[in-house]
Parts: sequence; structure tokens; C-alpha cells
Amino acid sequence: MTWPHRQDQDALEWITPLRLTTVRPEQQSDKLRRCRDTALGVARSQLEAVFAAEFAAQPEGRRALLLAGLETTTSWEAWHHLRFTRNPEEARQVMALMIEALLATGRP
Repeated sequence: MTWPHRQDQDALEWITPLRLTTVRPEQQSDKLRRCRDTALGVARSQLEAVFAAEFAAQPEGRRALLLAGLETTTSWEAWHHLRFTRNPEEARQVMALMIEALLATGRP
């Protein structure tokens, strides 16, 4: 079985409401949500442009999954976690490794 195991997944689901409440004040503000959504849309467009060749090489159904993986891997939340647990250079290297791994899953 690959990670997350069922108990890990359950723990992540259990803690999600607390994390959303403490980390995401935009839940209380329409303006902050719109700003967040705009920023996420810009980031998504940039990923689609930067990795256009990689997306083009994917079957239609996998493109959305690859984009979601890249969005998650390159998100502030992922970076914040890496920076909390690593120095900046290690964080960059880990993020690069995750991106490379995602892109490698679609290669023949």
C-alpha cells in the first residue's frame, strides 16, 4: 500500500477543519477568497504555460491530474511546510524532486 495509509488519510481529514480555521482567514472574507482564487488562477495559467509540452504529451484524462499534482506541489502550503522543516536550498531541492517525479509519471 502506498502512502497515505488509511489511518494517515483519516488523521489528515480529521485535522483539516482546524487547519482551515487557523491558516485560512479568507474563509471569513469574500474579498480575500476572490483574491485567493485570482492568485490560484494565475498560478494555474503559469503552470499550463511552463509545462505545455508535458501536458500535450499526456492523454486527455491525465492532464487534469498532472495539473492538480503540480498545483499542489508548487503551492504556498507545500512551500511553507518545506520551509518550516528544511532550509531554503533543501526546500527548493525537494520541490524540484517532486515536480520531476510528477512529470516522470507521464513519460513512456
